[in-house]
Amino acid sequence: MRWGEAKRGLRVAVWALVFGLTAAGAAAQEFVPPAAGAPAQKSPARFEVTVLQAKRAPGVVDAQARRVNELLAKRGLSYGTLRVFAHQRDELMLGEIGAVMTPNGKPYRFRPLDRGDTGFLVAIDWGSTKVDYRIEPGVPFLVGGQPADGYQLWVMLELN
Repeated sequence: MRWGEAKRGLRVAVWALVFGLTAAGAAAQEFVPPAAGAPAQKSPARFEVTVLQAKRAPGVVDAQARRVNELLAKRGLSYGTLRVFAHQRDELMLGEIGAVMTPNGKPYRFRPLDRGDTGFLVAIDWGSTKVDYRIEPGVPFLVGGQPADGYQLWVMLELN
């Protein structure tokens, strides 16, 4: 066998391999419709989002922030000042994104990904915090620690 014939054979083999992998990749990325009878989300997920500003220095705990103050105290965190910066209610279908702006200019975004028997798997994105978390009704999800104007920020997400 001559070198020219070997190179041509090698090129054909490489192109066949590339074409085969490309075709396999395209087949793997085809849209697969939901199975017949798969449950569809009939009603939206109802969320309440509360953004709070906390300081260890003595001050006032807002009436609206007392519940959060108690939840944080159970985790060993006590603040002398705790006030509500923003509070909103959102109704979201699966895949829709809810957002609230925080005092440090970073939006707190959340998106229901999956509905379970009692709650929702929710994607949460706030600055460097990116997490998927299952939220159940009556069990708030608290995330905090980001600084803003001498305060520490906390965000509470609840499913109603």
